[in-house]
Amino acid sequence: MKKYIFLFLSIALMMGACQKDEEPYVRFNTTEVTMSDVGGEETITFETNASWIASTSESWCSVTPSRGGQSSERTTIRLSANNGYEARTCELTIMAGDVSETITITQSQKDAIVITNKNIELPSDADTLVVRLKANVEVEVIIADDAKGWVSTPATSRAMKDEAVTLYIAENKETGGTRRAAVYIKDKASDVQDVLTIVQRGVTVLPPGTQIIEGDASRVQHLDLLSRDFV
Repeated sequence: MKKYIFLFLSIALMMGACQKDEEPYVRFNTTEVTMSDVGGEETITFETNASWIASTSESWCSVTPSRGGQSSERTTIRLSANNGYEARTCELTIMAGDVSETITITQSQKDAIVITNKNIELPSDADTLVVRLKANVEVEVIIADDAKGWVSTPATSRAMKDEAVTLYIAENKETGGTRRAAVYIKDKASDVQDVLTIVQRGVTVLPPGTQIIEGDASRVQHLDLLSRDFV
């Protein structure tokens, strides 16, 4: 009987020694986490056999709790809203003893479309208008129904992520008045958009007997041949 007790104690001591000699480890259940631009919370689960400490690489990403004991654990990361127009990343590191593991937290950007010049005034002539814009999404161009008769896009126009959108403007043959068009440049996948307003002047009709004698694009002087006075 004493022999069996001694054997049992020996095995127990050996198992205890093995446990003490086991190297610390950290194992995440995922390698990467993606969150939206609005921020919020996400629970991260992992396994470890030692006391652990958690830390993040960026101030906009916090972790709670930041420490704990051995066995399977979980912690929660909190992200503030990303108001920038580019995605950003943060690293979450769990350290147990002298061993550490890291995963990457990616937060998507705030989707935006920004037209550089939102209001454009044009003369009555037909024109090709290049609209400069900045966008971090795939865009599409929507022309208001009441302007489709004189504003159009190239037949080969494709959605793009930045730089410019081309519009064709037809000649305004109406005299006197102006016409107005709203062009919506929006994200194909959401409601994010910006609006371009185009105002095109009508044909200018000079009084009978008027002759242009001097002028430039910004100022025109003309002579009324009947009264012989400058107008």
